[in-house]
Amino acid sequence: MLGNYLKAIEGYSSVIHKIENALLYDPTNAALKGDLAILLQTRADCIAKRDYKSDLMDATRDYIRSMELFPNNYQAHAGIIHALEGMQQYAKAKKWNAAFVERFEYTGETILKHPDKKSLTKRWNTLKMAGIRDYLQRYVGAVNIRTDIKQARFLGGNDEFIVAGSDCGHMFIWDSGNGNIVKLLKADNKILNCVAPHPTAPLIASSGIENVIKFWSPFEDVSF
Repeated sequence: MLGNYLKAIEGYSSVIHKIENALLYDPTNAALKGDLAILLQTRADCIAKRDYKSDLMDATRDYIRSMELFPNNYQAHAGIIHALEGMQQYAKAKKWNAAFVERFEYTGETILKHPDKKSLTKRWNTLKMAGIRDYLQRYVGAVNIRTDIKQARFLGGNDEFIVAGSDCGHMFIWDSGNGNIVKLLKADNKILNCVAPHPTAPLIASSGIENVIKFWSPFEDVSF
């Protein structure tokens, strides 16, 4: 089931990226905006069900973007309510629920899953907050459970990329703007811990469990 969500999120993200690029050249295209609103809401549904740490925050961002494009998106509004409940933001969830009832003239049973719960923020601790805290951007895929010396660095003349090691031995390179993985390099047979981009040259040094340090540089005709 998790694999299905991962593939779906990857597919939706690819199409969303293409539509966002198209809107740069045609920003008033209503059809593109409508498609983008639906795709954002659908991707948010998948992200919320994937259940990685901070996924509910990520899903909420997509739901809000969807509603900015299409304010009467029933599913996106409901998704925000459920995500807020999942993050124990019960007071905010009730406010969004009240707006939902008013906006859609909803007369059915409450869509709140926990209508009687209150936000007990004083009982939160670092462990509980780890899965729901806010962030500027997130880069998903790398694993760090076997060692504690992983690092992530900016890469590129304009910090276009983020690079990091992983327990799987791969070097991950993400687009720093949208969080998409743009390159995977098998850099260590066991675990890749350290990556260090050169400050001026297109060169990366990497080290892991193997007893060697490797240097990585692109071919002249390769770009990503």
